[in-house]
Amino acid sequence: MLGWVRVVLLSQSSKRKATYAVLFAYVVALLAMLRPHIWQIASLVERFCTSSVNVRSSHETYDMLTSWISSRGIDNASRSHLVKLNTDRGALADRTESVRRPLKYVANSGVFLFWYKGRLLRYQATQDTSGYFKENNIAITCLGRSGTILKDLFQDCQREYTWLFASWPPGTGKSSFSLAIAGELNMDIYVVRVPSVDDESLKCLFAELPAHCVVLLEDIDAVISAHSRESEAVHSNEQPSFGDEKKRVTLSGLLNELDGVSSAEDRVLIMTTNHEMKLDPALIRPGRIDKKVSFALADRDTVSQIYCWVFQSPSETGADAQPCGTENGLLQAQAIQFAHQVPEGVFSPAEILSFLVPYRHDPDAAHQSVETWVESRQKTGRNLS
Repeated sequence: MLGWVRVVLLSQSSKRKATYAVLFAYVVALLAMLRPHIWQIASLVERFCTSSVNVRSSHETYDMLTSWISSRGIDNASRSHLVKLNTDRGALADRTESVRRPLKYVANSGVFLFWYKGRLLRYQATQDTSGYFKENNIAITCLGRSGTILKDLFQDCQREYTWLFASWPPGTGKSSFSLAIAGELNMDIYVVRVPSVDDESLKCLFAELPAHCVVLLEDIDAVISAHSRESEAVHSNEQPSFGDEKKRVTLSGLLNELDGVSSAEDRVLIMTTNHEMKLDPALIRPGRIDKKVSFALADRDTVSQIYCWVFQSPSETGADAQPCGTENGLLQAQAIQFAHQVPEGVFSPAEILSFLVPYRHDPDAAHQSVETWVESRQKTGRNLS
């Protein structure tokens, strides 16, 4: 009896092995048949069965995404990396460190897979060299027609990026000047928008400052004093109400913090305003403010330099590069022509830059559109007289 059972089991095992061999042969044959069409099939699957999000390096979301990817170390599979300054929480938390932040490496080209919330995603980095500038592009792809998982990913990236950079305002001439000073001095810069804080939050922020840094206080004219509170109450025919007043930085609170900041020899304090006449004399008295720098609206020379900076080739960029060098006669001539199309002393450098950047790959379109842009600015309230 036992011998018969053994014979049956061996027979079933042999049949099972034979079945597996036949299935394997069918799979190999099928792959051999599909081999000439494998790329077409993959293309069809990607076209109709996947969702993707594309990000260009010229957009802020590029830094947002690469910071998130790099902070988790999931880009180690890439063989090509872009080196950047580390801005993760650990680096920012080391407030006693006087040296510059360490370097971090971000995937610059290639393809790799990573898991996010149980879903397999593909990271593909490419480089576009068709325009005046080389631009890096990133595509994040998932299986399925729904892009919900990709939206969740970018929301997570945004939350972390906002934690690090929420106090960083859009670039203006004054802010760019401050950033240049910080770079020249090899210091980190800490930016505070005065209208967005009150005395208590300002005190907490200043208590966390490292000994070696640049402090930029933007829109310092938002500081209120007892005199300004009374003036506002008089103009509104109301009595001054300190209890119901919206919390803002007071002059006395700011002066107390500034005296503490200025006492540190390795700190540089920069304050910016668009309304100098509104400032209290105690805030800008000699001894508290060592130097005052005025920023005027763009003249033709400034417009020309901005134009050259936007449209110069990557090989001409760098710390020692001249925006309109004599070796590039065509660019210099185009810059002069563009500068004569823009009214002098009317627009700020930031406005000129904001207009030119979308045309950085097509300077001819910038020349064709600038007159329409000036006219539209005139209709929306710009005084061009």
